[in-house]
Amino acid sequence: MTLLQLLVQALLVVALLYLALWIRSLAAKRVTVIDPFWGLGFPIMGFALLTQLDHAGPRTWLTLGMVTTWALRYASHIWFRSWGHDEASLYYPYAEQRAKHGANFWWISLVSIFAPQALGHVVVGLPLLIVLHDPGPALGGLDWLGFGLWFVGASCEATADLQLMRFKAEPTNAGKVLDRGLWRYSRHPNYFGDALAFWGVGVVALSSPHGAWGLIGPAFLTLTLTAIAGVRMVESRAKIAQKPAYADYVARTSAFIPWPPKSS
Repeated sequence: MTLLQLLVQALLVVALLYLALWIRSLAAKRVTVIDPFWGLGFPIMGFALLTQLDHAGPRTWLTLGMVTTWALRYASHIWFRSWGHDEASLYYPYAEQRAKHGANFWWISLVSIFAPQALGHVVVGLPLLIVLHDPGPALGGLDWLGFGLWFVGASCEATADLQLMRFKAEPTNAGKVLDRGLWRYSRHPNYFGDALAFWGVGVVALSSPHGAWGLIGPAFLTLTLTAIAGVRMVESRAKIAQKPAYADYVARTSAFIPWPPKSS
């Protein structure tokens, strides 16, 4: 199987997955059923494709292990966070689109939400797909460097998510800004950790043939988190204007890469 054929098969796998999720969202009347599968989609795609291949090496299992471990932690966090909450309180852009498009939202959601995330799986998952296609030589220094980056990134994301969840669970913190722990050094340490984890996967893939192309995946994810959705979506001008404490936090704290805060 050529790499192009593998990419086409990956598109088919995620297309079927997200078509099923879209149908489920229509029955549940909530688009947030998609959220845990941003994580789970990567191992689902990887293991589904692995059944079509006649080879797998140590790098294959290392990469699948990294992606699966990250995905299970991410999905469990999303499920736990979502328990008992409605769509509007979880992710307001979904509710805004539903209100805007009304009766047409059922099919617009397929085009504007489910299809882009399905395509995103293939783009961000390029390092995994490249390793699946040809694992390459024995494990070496680049693999352990990539694993180290992945471990630091995944740990950073998990720690930041836990810190934020505990902060929000405390009633006395209502209306306050979390500026302790990892959040003292970055306004979005969870996004940073997410990106770093996938850069780690990309570095592991460098030892496989065509591995450099895999860096498109983490580069696209980083761009999405910093400029397209992620930071940009969370930090709307209205939110900053309505919360002076948050505006001060923005002024002194790095947006993405953890860095010592500026003096107040």
